[in-house]
Amino acid sequence: MATKSKAKQGKKPAKKAAKTTPKRARLDAPEQLSDAERAVWNEAIDVIRAGGGEKKVNLAILEMYSRAVCRMRDAEAHVAEHGTIVPAPRTGVPMENPYLAVATKSAASVAKCATQLGLDESAAKAPKARSGPMSLNAYGKRRGVAYNAVKKAVQLGRLSESVVIVKGKPKIADPELADHEWDTTTREQAVKKPGDVARAESGLAEGKISYVEARRRREIEKLKQDRIACESDRLNLAKRQGELISVDEVRANVINEYTEVRTKMLGLPTRIRQRVPKLNADDVRIVSDLIREALEALADGD
Repeated sequence: MATKSKAKQGKKPAKKAAKTTPKRARLDAPEQLSDAERAVWNEAIDVIRAGGGEKKVNLAILEMYSRAVCRMRDAEAHVAEHGTIVPAPRTGVPMENPYLAVATKSAASVAKCATQLGLDESAAKAPKARSGPMSLNAYGKRRGVAYNAVKKAVQLGRLSESVVIVKGKPKIADPELADHEWDTTTREQAVKKPGDVARAESGLAEGKISYVEARRRREIEKLKQDRIACESDRLNLAKRQGELISVDEVRANVINEYTEVRTKMLGLPTRIRQRVPKLNADDVRIVSDLIREALEALADGD
């Protein structure tokens, strides 16, 4: 019995197999990033790997870089859609689009993080890719304009000879030719447009003002025209609903009322003498002269 108990005591219980979870690679994008931010992360990692700097990369700065790039792109898309000048929410007064500040601040963060990550150096060390047609987004960055601006230029035919279709998508085959088309069509549009818009666009084409300033002037002019049209529509609606009357009608009513009041005022001296018999003729004449003087001043608008 003792030997059996010792044998039982000598047996150790079998260890349960520990659950293993796949370990995340060091350079994999964090789970808290959005899909767009992960795409930026992966693009940056590819550039860093191509330059041989993957062992020294600061992942915290890389995460800041990924977020800043997406934030900058979102802000630029908002500016491209709504313009650099927008109406204030409450007053409707033209104001600078708040997303401009977001885009500017995010761009500064992107540049700072890119320098700390050595993306410029990594890109320079990376093997040169085979040249080919440039995407509209890449051309927009090259020229310093939003993607939507380039897309619209292609749709309107402002960029045509420099554009090729690759797998159903337009691309820029010759950036220099695209620059020439862009500048030429900008000057042509400036000739057709009067006022501040023409001056802004012609100044942009001649290099006298920046693109941002020209765009700001165009947006202000557009807001002015929109407000004029809105006010005109409001007045027409009010007139149809009977809230407004014509100037001629108002003038006729004022003349009739003034004539009636004048007649009553001129009759006051006689009525006063009837009620106050002690007044003599001189007193009545003085009252009559004062009333006429007041009526004449009222007629003259003094």
